[in-house]
Amino acid sequence: ATDESGPLRSVEKRLDLSRAIGPETLEEPAEAWAACRRRIAGNPRYKGLDLAPQLGLIPLGPDPDSGLEEFLHWLTHKGPIPRRDERGKIAVTEELGIVFVLVPPGRFLMGAQAEDAEAPNHDPGAEEDEVPVHEVALGAYLLSKYEMTQGQWRRPIGSNPSRYPAGLRVLPSLPEIDERHPVEKISWLEAQTLLPRLDLQLPTEAEWERAARADGHLRFAGCNETSELARFANLRGEEMEVVGLTGVEPGHRDAFVVHAPVGSFLPNAFGFHDMSGNVREWCLDGSGDRYTDKPGPRGLRDDPARSSGRIDRGGSFFHPSFIARIASRVDSAADLRSNDLGLRPSRMIR
Repeated sequence: ATDESGPLRSVEKRLDLSRAIGPETLEEPAEAWAACRRRIAGNPRYKGLDLAPQLGLIPLGPDPDSGLEEFLHWLTHKGPIPRRDERGKIAVTEELGIVFVLVPPGRFLMGAQAEDAEAPNHDPGAEEDEVPVHEVALGAYLLSKYEMTQGQWRRPIGSNPSRYPAGLRVLPSLPEIDERHPVEKISWLEAQTLLPRLDLQLPTEAEWERAARADGHLRFAGCNETSELARFANLRGEEMEVVGLTGVEPGHRDAFVVHAPVGSFLPNAFGFHDMSGNVREWCLDGSGDRYTDKPGPRGLRDDPARSSGRIDRGGSFFHPSFIARIASRVDSAADLRSNDLGLRPSRMIR
């Protein structure tokens, strides 16, 4: 009998997927792709982009609030293709695959400055590795609307490395964690090895920050003041005192002592959730000291081949607001696995 979990079955499964991906994502949704292509060509925000059908993705239509086009990543999804509800939203379920947002091409101001409250990207907490504020030009790209979930990782990879996995109840008074929660304890090295198998990659810092800023100059993803953060971010708030943690964000309280199901908090103007808080997110870049060099392809600031450290962004449930600022950059070892560190995949347009 064939070993259903052995290497032969794994090869057979990959062959089955390779045969199905074209019909499932190009042929069956051909009309949806044609309509999507027309909408993008007619949307001035996309500046004349002609998006050919993308193997492995299925158009979901535009988000009604952001107006940006969204796509389902077929390899990480389970079950019927999701449909938008009466509000135009797609429910986050344990079976939902990665949902990509098509970020328009354009220029944006990256970094932060503490000197001039009237100038763009003002942030009183700006640090030396966040300056100077500078313009970066990016082409259109795809970035996950949510942090990658435990279900989206487990289905294609076959394991869940998370410290807080589905089925765990952190406290008797809290609901069980499920596969809508973000996957964590993924090292940068592991992400670089496994994501390409799914035709995915890590975003550059520039791609991450463009999406988080959403063409604005806010300090956090979705808001500017710490008093507003409880609507947008899962942080180290006063709720953490129940598990004995100190150093919490003053006046902040949310419903989660570890990570929350993705999408539990309000999105920013581009429709991205949890870009401040929940779990930290790996970026492709190495850990350069300042924004002084001209960016490379995709806005890459520091070639990871020339650096021992890697950058992660956004802060987490374990951090106060200072680390959750859009401009904040954390230098971590490439082999680090942390229970508050996950990822938000991106994908090239072809």
